[in-house]
Amino acid sequence: MALIVIPARLKSTRLPQKLIQKISGKEIILHLCDQLKPLQQSHELVVTTDSLFIQGLIEDYCDFYVRYSTKGYNNGTERIANVALDYTDHNIVVNIQADEYDISADDIEHLISSLEQSGKVNISTLVGPLADAQLTNTSVVKAILDDQHEALDFLRELNSSAKSCYGHHGVYGYRNRTLQEISKLPATSKEKARSLEQMRWLESGYRVHCVLTDRVVKSLNTIEDLRHIRKSYHSK
Repeated sequence: MALIVIPARLKSTRLPQKLIQKISGKEIILHLCDQLKPLQQSHELVVTTDSLFIQGLIEDYCDFYVRYSTKGYNNGTERIANVALDYTDHNIVVNIQADEYDISADDIEHLISSLEQSGKVNISTLVGPLADAQLTNTSVVKAILDDQHEALDFLRELNSSAKSCYGHHGVYGYRNRTLQEISKLPATSKEKARSLEQMRWLESGYRVHCVLTDRVVKSLNTIEDLRHIRKSYHSK
């Protein structure tokens, strides 16, 4: 059994109150809840939020456990690691960013399996194909992989020599002990330059295994992204 944590902060910079924006009449965070419900049968699910509104929204919608806390953290990893301290009997912890509204439960299971089946994997993440328009979109994070599906780099802007490039989903799996370690690492130069926390792990010598999915990354960072997604839902 894995501990699956969804950090759901109400504040967001580029798209205000992103998680409670609606797609087809339903809040984004509730779309994610729908996608994750099948995982309740075999894993522990926790939503951690600094918003009483989000807490009430979820508790009125489903039976997910919601943990309310206004404690400040330097980054998302610290927030997840703090929750995981109360679940030391869970060796595997999964972090799902709350705007991953169409994530596949099967993909989460594959991510968990990558940690369960290999003692050499301590951090995993999901990657998928890139649409042509995403190659130049700096809101979409790209992952460069080696032949063993280990991450070589994470970046926003591609260079002409980049090979084995995939779109990076906002989903991570860790061994609990590794999560506690990386939550205490100091910030690194590439992390600051790219605003990508996962660069801290690579630059500190941690390996990140990438699990491939056929699901294209759905960027949801701007009002234009939201309009595009709403339009695509209406056309279904």
